Amino acid sequence: METNTKPLTFNLPHDFHLGIIMDGNGRWAKLHNLPRIEGHKKGALVAQNLIIPISNLGIKHLTLFAFSTENWKRSQEEVGALMSIFEHTLSQFIYNTHNDSIRFRIIGNRNSLPQSLLSLIQKAEQSTAHHQGMNLYLALNHGGKDDIVSTTRNIALQVAQHKILPEHINEKLFHSQLQLHSAPSADIILRTGGEKRISNFLLWQAAYSELFFVDTFWPDVTINTITHTLELYKKRNRRYGNTI
Repeated sequence: METNTKPLTFNLPHDFHLGIIMDGNGRWAKLHNLPRIEGHKKGALVAQNLIIPISNLGIKHLTLFAFSTENWKRSQEEVGALMSIFEHTLSQFIYNTHNDSIRFRIIGNRNSLPQSLLSLIQKAEQSTAHHQGMNLYLALNHGGKDDIVSTTRNIALQVAQHKILPEHINEKLFHSQLQLHSAPSADIILRTGGEKRISNFLLWQAAYSELFFVDTFWPDVTINTITHTLELYKKRNRRYGNTI
């Protein structure tokens, strides 16, 4: 497992939230004359190896975009292989982090996921529920639009049932009913692979995120990619609409 050998101190807020769009697995595989699935396998290994080093940087919330609501459009073979990789990776996570402080959660629509994967998700969530370290969120069958629409539907139902008054609906209440309600808005959205868009990832939480795009394919990302991003972040002035 890769470790951070430099004594870096970023003085991040205690609830700092980093979101990563792990892009470029397929293109990495093509570059190395390998099947696409080998790129996904390598990408899963990289993600697994970076969890502890990232937590050691003082990041409290880490959200990894693993599979979008749009990814079902890929070939049945690739989708099936991805589900198998998720199962294998989760099995290893459960085995390897039982003594670590990482707390694991899934965000996304679980209805379409295989039952075997759902069982592993439940086990990982339950076995780490008491952990007090970094919160790791895996965005699996996640779409920012889907999350907002589902939340709106749920609030409308509660209004119809007279559990919520319309005048009580505000940003705080809305955020509290999102899939990622337990984390603050993302401070950084980092996308690898050279594309410069957020692709329906954490739309609500990304309203004032600092966006970073790197050309490195996800399987080639190291902890140095993350630390360099944090160094650039510390130089930015987050004004939130202010002119100062």
